[in-house]
Amino acid sequence: MCFLWFKKKKKDHEEIVKENNVSLKENVVKISVICQSCPFAESKAKLQKLHDKLKYSSPSSQERVAKVDNKIFKKLDDVRIAIAKNSEERVSEEVFDLELLVVERQSLFETGI
Repeated sequence: MCFLWFKKKKKDHEEIVKENNVSLKENVVKISVICQSCPFAESKAKLQKLHDKLKYSSPSSQERVAKVDNKIFKKLDDVRIAIAKNSEERVSEEVFDLELLVVERQSLFETGI
């Protein structure tokens, strides 16, 4: 019997930035589609502002920023589901949570923590 242990290779800076850039682009596309399908004017306007913020955000090599990007991706699914259920109150709540995540991403990126 033979056991092999492989040491997990650490990702280098460029690879992390590249992955984060892909994640960021996916979020931008997803929020654009959701924004177009939102029937509620106030939420649609907020989603458009968030789209613009994400569109002009920079990718990061920070793992914490990448984790927030994943949370944003999941929250966008929640917004899409709320829109499908045609619940204006629920959409508004989910968009508010999404706004908080975008602010968190920006502050983590700017502070470099």
